Amino acid sequence: MATALTTDSAMRGLLFVRLMNAQGIKPKVSEVEAYASTPLPAGVMDYLGQAWGFNRQVNIVQYLTDAGFVIVVGREVHITPIGVAFCDATEELPSARKSVEAKPLEVVGRLEDPVTYAELLAEVDKCKDSLVVEPYIPPAEFASLLKLPEVKRVLTKETYIIQGGKRVSVTDRRRNLAIALGGRSDAELRVLPKEIKELHDRYVLPSSGSGLMVGTSLGGSQLTVVVHLSEDSTQTLLQHYDELWAKAEVVEPIGREALDSPTGDA
Repeated sequence: MATALTTDSAMRGLLFVRLMNAQGIKPKVSEVEAYASTPLPAGVMDYLGQAWGFNRQVNIVQYLTDAGFVIVVGREVHITPIGVAFCDATEELPSARKSVEAKPLEVVGRLEDPVTYAELLAEVDKCKDSLVVEPYIPPAEFASLLKLPEVKRVLTKETYIIQGGKRVSVTDRRRNLAIALGGRSDAELRVLPKEIKELHDRYVLPSSGSGLMVGTSLGGSQLTVVVHLSEDSTQTLLQHYDELWAKAEVVEPIGREALDSPTGDA
C-alpha cells in the first residue's frame, strides 16, 4: 500500500496537508479534495471497493482519515504524527519544512500484552486533568482508567461491543460502565447519541500540555502505536471534543448511596 500511495492522489493529498500544516495553514476539506482530485489507481480502488462496498472515485480526505494520516477538526485538515512519519519515509523534504507536529512514538505493541498496556497507562497518567475520548471502551478498560486520578472525563458513544468473541449489548455495556463509574466520585462519563457520527478516534487530551493519540481501541488486540500530539493540536482537538461533550448524555454512576451522617442529642 505504501508504494502505491507515493504515486497516487492520496499521497499527493497527504503531502499537500503536510506542507500546508508546516506553514501554519490548516486547509479545508474542499481544498485538499480539489488538489488531489484524480482517481486512485485500480489496485487501491479494488481494495477500497471490497472493504467499503462501492466502486466510485474515493473521497481522498476520508481515505487519509481512515488510514490515520490526517484528522479533520470541523472543516480543517490536520496531519497526524503517523502521516508525518509516512511522508518522511517516502519523500525528501527540506528540513525547514519539517512539521513540529511530529513527536516520538511512546508505545508500540499489542494492548493485550500486560507490559504494553502498563506502558500505555503510564503515558495516560502523565496527562493532567484529562479528557479521554474512546468510542468503544469496554467496562474493564474504563475501570482501569478510573484508577488514574488525572483522568477526569471519558467520552464514548452509544454502541455495542465485541468482547471475547461475544457481543455485549448497548444496555449491558452502559450498565457496566455506570457500575465502574461508581468507584470514582470526581470522574464523569458521557455517551454520545447514535445520531451524532463524529466519534471515531481515540485521544487523551489534558487541559494543558501535550496529549496522546491511540491507534486502536483500549480493548483491542491489534498492534497499535501511541504518539504524543503537539500542544497546539491538543488544544484544537480539546476544543472540538468539548463541543461534543456538551452534546453527550451524562451517565449516572451506580454505587452505594451516600449515608446520612449520624446525629445525636446535643
